[in-house]
Amino acid sequence: MRAHINTSTNGTTTTVWLEGWLDALGAIALLGECASADLPLRLNLKGLTAVDGSGITVLRWLEADGAELIDASPNVQRMLSERAQGLEGTDSK
Repeated sequence: MRAHINTSTNGTTTTVWLEGWLDALGAIALLGECASADLPLRLNLKGLTAVDGSGITVLRWLEADGAELIDASPNVQRMLSERAQGLEGTDSK
């Protein structure tokens, strides 16, 4: 199942719920959804079953921009961690 994105606001926090497979098309939709959301922003990854490289990149961008990533499965956590470690080694000197 391609990514399904739902948004809810509770008080001052906007939560974006992700379910299914986050691929390049889903990542573009996620960026659009987050751009129109109120801050602070929380991304609930509990329903995310798989993520490709584009999805991981967008999740890392959003996290670097201040979004809180919560409830990721161990597999998604590993992919986010590996991607972050890979980017750390790309600084040019």
